[in-house]
Amino acid sequence: MEERDRNKQILETYREGKTLQQTGRIFGVSRERIRQIIFIEIKKEIQKEFNLFRLTKLEIKQLDVATKDEIRDIYLNRILTERKNTEQRIKKKMKRFPSYSAFSTLTQYSKALGEKIDDIKKCLPDIVYYNKKKKWSRLYNKCRICGTTSTKHHSYGLCKKCYVKSDHFKEMIAASWARNKDKWRVKQKEYSKKYIDKRYFEGNRERAIERDRHMCAGCGLSRQDSYRKFGRDLYVKHIKNRQDNSLTNLIILCAACSKKKYFKSANERMKEYKI
Repeated sequence: MEERDRNKQILETYREGKTLQQTGRIFGVSRERIRQIIFIEIKKEIQKEFNLFRLTKLEIKQLDVATKDEIRDIYLNRILTERKNTEQRIKKKMKRFPSYSAFSTLTQYSKALGEKIDDIKKCLPDIVYYNKKKKWSRLYNKCRICGTTSTKHHSYGLCKKCYVKSDHFKEMIAASWARNKDKWRVKQKEYSKKYIDKRYFEGNRERAIERDRHMCAGCGLSRQDSYRKFGRDLYVKHIKNRQDNSLTNLIILCAACSKKKYFKSANERMKEYKI
C-alpha cells in the first residue's frame, strides 16, 4: 500500500509542474526511475478507465502508445503554463523600464530586465511577422536608428549602414582584434611570403630581407621590433624602376623610414652590399 501511495504522489507532483529531475530529488530516486513509475501509473489509469485486461500483444502496444501520448500532453500543458507565467512576469518588468528602443542592443535590454532574449522577443509589443513586401526582419518594423525599411536588416534591429556605425560593432571588432592579433600576424606573414613576394618582387622579397639581416636600412630597426612598434612587417621598396625586381634594386625600410623617403641615399647604401 505504501508503494502505491508513493507512486501516486510521484505522478501528482509531476502533473503539478515539477520536472523528472525535480521529482527525483524530492523522492530520492533517479530521473529514469521516475519516468518508469509515471509510465506505469498512467498505464494503470487508462486500464481502469476503459476496463482493459487480458490484452493481446497488439493491444499492449496500442496501450503503450496511448500512455506516451498522455505523457506528451502533460508535458505540453506544462510548457504552455510556464510560457504564460514568463510572459506575465516580463510584461510587468517592461512597464517599469523604458522602451527597448532606448537600448542599443537587445542583449543590453535583456541584461537590464534579467531575462532571456528569446523570452523578451515573444513579449515585445511591436514585433511583427515577416512581410514579403518590405523584406525586413520579422522582429522589427524598421531600423531603430534611421527608420528605413528599404535596405536589408542586419541585426539588433539595425540596417547594414547603421550596424557598421553602432557601438556594438566597434566593440566586437576591437575584441576580435585583441583575441586574434597573433593569428592575423602569422597569416599576414604567410600572405606576404606566398602572394606579394611572387606578384610584386618575383620571389626576391624574403631574400632582400635576409640580405639586410632582417633590419631596416634607414634606422636599423629589427623585424620583431617593427611588429611591436608599428604592428606590421618591414617594407620592401624599389629604389628606381618598379619593374626591376633584382636584389640591387630593392631596399628594406620600416614604416617610419618609408614615410621619410630614404630613396635619395639608397644608391649609396646599396653599394655597400655585396650581392
